[in-house]
Amino acid sequence: MSGPKKASDDLVEISRLGLESSAPAEAAITDVEHLASYNWIEASTPTIAVPGSPAYWSAPQGSRSVKKDSGLVYIAQNAARHPDSPLEPLFRSLYIEQPSFDINSIDIFEQTEIKTRVRHKSVELSEVAPQLWASQTPKLIRAYHQRGIFSMPKVEDVDAALKNWEKTHQKDITKLVALINRILQVTRNWGGGSTIQYDAVKDKLVVKKTEKKKMLPDDLYRRWADVVPAKVSQKISKHKVKSSSDTKAVRT
Repeated sequence: MSGPKKASDDLVEISRLGLESSAPAEAAITDVEHLASYNWIEASTPTIAVPGSPAYWSAPQGSRSVKKDSGLVYIAQNAARHPDSPLEPLFRSLYIEQPSFDINSIDIFEQTEIKTRVRHKSVELSEVAPQLWASQTPKLIRAYHQRGIFSMPKVEDVDAALKNWEKTHQKDITKLVALINRILQVTRNWGGGSTIQYDAVKDKLVVKKTEKKKMLPDDLYRRWADVVPAKVSQKISKHKVKSSSDTKAVRT
């Protein structure tokens, strides 16, 4: 098995070649579990409510005109509200709801976002299936608008379709597992921070060691004390957030 190409002590190039030979025979997302949640609270300092709760789903009957956004509107709320440490709320809520959670059992944290579409650009399941699969999102909600007038949202249960997508895309998924393992191998050997960029000319991922400031407060980094590197297993476990009845306000 060929490893990633080491261009220098602080730069590694990862090619598609060789990923297939190091890929597992099968890969699937299993044992999905809700762990924690939070909502942002409007306050003078960054404050979250733990656990959080999604907005109540109450779709209007018929079409509705929505006013154009005004002022500053951010998709990345964490980065806008807490730019010094956008990921801190995630870990604070996790340790409030799961105080003894073993963070060393997790290899990757990822987040998704929502988008709307104008009517002439339809959303096909094949286009968003990879993101829905990775986040294990069983519902696809399509909401189209024409000059700000939204039609009735369409809610579709795509759980069965995603299971079928997983079966028919094993070659791609197992290569993804191999790629994740390569990235973990490189970055854990370095320690500290790293960035990943795609070089379209070479068709390679370029992993660089960085000396950027820490992304989390020191007390959260200490949760990784005595970390033992672990490979991504053939069965990928995925943890998501959950809600419960009690709420606690936390300043980050």
